[in-house]
Amino acid sequence: MKINLDNVIENESEREYYTKLYHEIKKFIDQNNEITFQQIVKTLGGSDRRVLRLLNEMKKGNEFILSNKKILSKVANGKSIFNKILCDSCDGKIFPMKGKLLEVKKIMDEIILKKPTPTFIYDQRPVNSETTVRRVAYLLWRNDLIDKEILILGDDDLTSLAIGLMGGAKKIIVLDIDERLINFINFIAKEKRLSIEGIVCDFTKGIPKNLENSFDVFLTDPSPIPECFSIFISLGIKLLKRRDGMVGYVSFFPSHQEISIDFQKIMTDKNLIITDIIPRFTEYDFLESTYGEIDKNLLKNFDSGESKISFFENITRFITTKETFKNQNQNIVMKIPLSKAMKRIIEDPSKDPAFMNGEKEFVLEKIKEFKENGV
Repeated sequence: MKINLDNVIENESEREYYTKLYHEIKKFIDQNNEITFQQIVKTLGGSDRRVLRLLNEMKKGNEFILSNKKILSKVANGKSIFNKILCDSCDGKIFPMKGKLLEVKKIMDEIILKKPTPTFIYDQRPVNSETTVRRVAYLLWRNDLIDKEILILGDDDLTSLAIGLMGGAKKIIVLDIDERLINFINFIAKEKRLSIEGIVCDFTKGIPKNLENSFDVFLTDPSPIPECFSIFISLGIKLLKRRDGMVGYVSFFPSHQEISIDFQKIMTDKNLIITDIIPRFTEYDFLESTYGEIDKNLLKNFDSGESKISFFENITRFITTKETFKNQNQNIVMKIPLSKAMKRIIEDPSKDPAFMNGEKEFVLEKIKEFKENGV
């Protein structure tokens, strides 16, 4: 291997993953003749910043030709199969962005411009508006929306508002620790006359008793850490009605880390049945604020002008069984582990998007609370 991975990875635990990704990218380039940086991120995976660095190392090693910000294979018989297999209407995401979906997306695009800046102190990493709206389409298609009582555990993606705009849900409740986000959701819900209630809730201190066993469907998108994943799934189960066939949605298997069987074991241990897994469905929005100057300069070389994402996950639908609720009354261990992003911000708040956007006091106060609570 010609490249220097030390110029790509941010900690040693990433070396094996990006070694494998390097070989996958090399094959992908030779199989397709001409591709773009974002086609690699959206198809093969990896963190967008690290993929940029990896491509730069490959370029220095003369492993492909960079022309007009397109990546060209040096193999003469490449067949350019990539652009011939994806659906032109939905980009492989099942639901074309047209009709009612397009109407909702246009409104969501306007709303998102006004939303609070994400903060890594709560490990917020919003998806793009297409993902939010397509989630709602999936609920509708699977009969999980009309006349359903729906709960969202953590909603920096504003899924609750998209569900409300689509219409048909019987009840929509949002629980989130970020008071900025809850205030915003409640404000927009009132402005748009949507039946949504947002409640500030620190899950480590418990959930409202009056909401237990109340919902038909819940959605959550926790940090991709097994312990955190288990906690959020357990909370969702506790809030679902005690019947088999109640529904949960979760995104996991992030494309920037090795796939772990731990998540699958958690679902099995909780006696849940996975009904659907749609790969690459959940696309996390591009955040330029996460880029340092070196990465920004690399982006100038490889940015072909198409829409950008940071990474992707699948979306997974699952249902409860009668056995799911046998141990529901057991206490849930509520110490939520810190993600890598959270640890970085606690060490250096200046790297937080909200901090950089002028919310310094907010970020510093939350870090202080974390430390006072022994985090």
